[in-house]
Amino acid sequence: MRVGLRMPGMSRKIGQVGVIEWAAGIGLHAVDLTAPDPEWVAALKRTGLQLGSVDSDGTRDLLSPDPARQQAGLDAAKERIAAAAQAGANVIFEVLMPADPNQRRSDTFAIWKEVYPEVVKEAEARGVKIAIEPWPGPPPSLPNLGTNPDMLRRIFAEIPSRTLGLCYDPSHFHRLGIDPIRLLEEFGDRVYWVHAKDCKIIPEGMYTYGTIGETFDRRYQNGGGNWRYCIPGHGDLNWEEIIFHLGCVGYDDVMSIELEDHQYMATPDRQKRAIELAANFLKQRF
Repeated sequence: MRVGLRMPGMSRKIGQVGVIEWAAGIGLHAVDLTAPDPEWVAALKRTGLQLGSVDSDGTRDLLSPDPARQQAGLDAAKERIAAAAQAGANVIFEVLMPADPNQRRSDTFAIWKEVYPEVVKEAEARGVKIAIEPWPGPPPSLPNLGTNPDMLRRIFAEIPSRTLGLCYDPSHFHRLGIDPIRLLEEFGDRVYWVHAKDCKIIPEGMYTYGTIGETFDRRYQNGGGNWRYCIPGHGDLNWEEIIFHLGCVGYDDVMSIELEDHQYMATPDRQKRAIELAANFLKQRF
């Protein structure tokens, strides 16, 4: 396995090319892109970095009950897959989030199973895998699909194509009370990308907020008061076990650091420090 980087927040200040050049300078192996922009792809080639996952497009429209929006979303999704394949990407990073956060997940799934086969067919034709992100989405509705075993089982039963898989991010499962190792054992053959992000459950916050989370305040930039995301090694997860089980299921690609740690988000320098700490931590465990 190799260490890569999901495009961090500091890209808004130093640019995605600036992030790519910095990542190459500290010895990372890959960078994920938010789009297959030719300038960004050229920067990866120039620096010798692997093109990681590429973000999908059109999904919110695709999961709308409006047929016109569905078609617009389908067109955008196909265009993104084609462009990503042409740029040399192997993985599309997909967040199954509806435009309306109050849309029931069961309704979103009913739409998804009708329209998404066309997306998968396009990916199959282009030789690109789709990796579903398990982030549950914004509170209080947590509207996204593919965020627990129940939904993943139904998704893979509905579209059994091996083109469709999972972006394994153990932090999301941990915050939801789902054993990330057991999930990896069940769905390991569907893991097409990995996000390296930790999570810490906060006992005092759990007492104060329970599992419903905060009502009046927001304590952490990326957290719910009773939990928060953090860099690998700063949370509850056992990364030796995670890496071991990833190897057992045959995953030998990139672990992409996704920086959402509250204490490191304030400045680009703090973000760089966090990414270096995370990369060094992971490299020592391969």
